[in-house]
Amino acid sequence: SKRYYQAFENANLPRIREGLGVASAGDEHPSEVTSFATQHDSDVAQTIEDILRASTQRSFKLGGASSFGSLARTSCARLTPFPLIDVELGDISARCTVFWVEQFEALRRQCGCDKQFVESLSRCFKWDAAGGKSKVDFMKTLDDRFIVKQLSRPEMEVFARFAPAYFQYMADALFQGKPTVLAKVFGIYRISLGKEYRNVDFLVMENLFYGRQLKQIFDLKGSTRNRRADENNPVLLDENLLEVSLKSPFYVREESKQFIKQAIFNDSQFLSDLNVMDYSLVVGVDAVKSELLVGIVDYIRTYTWDKRIESWVKETTFLGGASKAGGPTVITPKQYKLRFREAIDGYLLL
Repeated sequence: SKRYYQAFENANLPRIREGLGVASAGDEHPSEVTSFATQHDSDVAQTIEDILRASTQRSFKLGGASSFGSLARTSCARLTPFPLIDVELGDISARCTVFWVEQFEALRRQCGCDKQFVESLSRCFKWDAAGGKSKVDFMKTLDDRFIVKQLSRPEMEVFARFAPAYFQYMADALFQGKPTVLAKVFGIYRISLGKEYRNVDFLVMENLFYGRQLKQIFDLKGSTRNRRADENNPVLLDENLLEVSLKSPFYVREESKQFIKQAIFNDSQFLSDLNVMDYSLVVGVDAVKSELLVGIVDYIRTYTWDKRIESWVKETTFLGGASKAGGPTVITPKQYKLRFREAIDGYLLL
């Protein structure tokens, strides 16, 4: 709502900074969460890796699948394991609940974006993520560094279930050199508004196209069924890419192709193991540097019974689903993984 966005943009920054575990340059007493790595200056990287790996089990117990089902029905005041920030903005009462504080801060520190994180979030604007079918709300920070996406209750529960695996996977990528193109999630928050604290959940993720001038953006799922956008749409789809490729194919260097291929293999296997599907590879074409920027997004969703039924219906001969070009749009995670790998490999040429 408009009131929410005003509250988010005008929140008391010092209190939010303290609650998020980020100290400003003028803070005499940084929060305990912020100081966890600086106490080990001799091996900060090892400290960060240990937090991403070893403490995931503790985080899972606090906010994982075992408690997240009831979490959505619990008032924020009872969630004592998580930092809470209360803000009064005129007649608006707001509360922010922060999840997986240590793990997300460790991830942001390793990615070099922790210092400006809260400053960036303090200035957001409502953003239309053009090209998507979803009606969820998006915001973007004014400095273009981060994207804020509203999460549905099922999506929140999904992330709670695979949070430990996500942090472990990020540790493998950052410290073991495992290729990945997953768009990084840097924070999960619950904003509660009003006297009755109406809950709205958000994630904060990196903007894959930060600081770039793009002439084209593609959202690719590896399917050609209903995957064509109007040419005036700022985000094009699989069929559009195939049409563009007839005149101007995407050629990449061999080493880049091998990296992307391995990253797609790793990421799709990781997501399939978690029963996740329907993710996309977004591809941005940099107009200045003639480079392709790629990343997997929309991966916080699982294969549920409603999708299984939809898949079965679309594949029946009664609807002609199996005979149409491109195959069914809703398939199993394993099938999605294989189709996704094959299609992306064919889109990018040597």
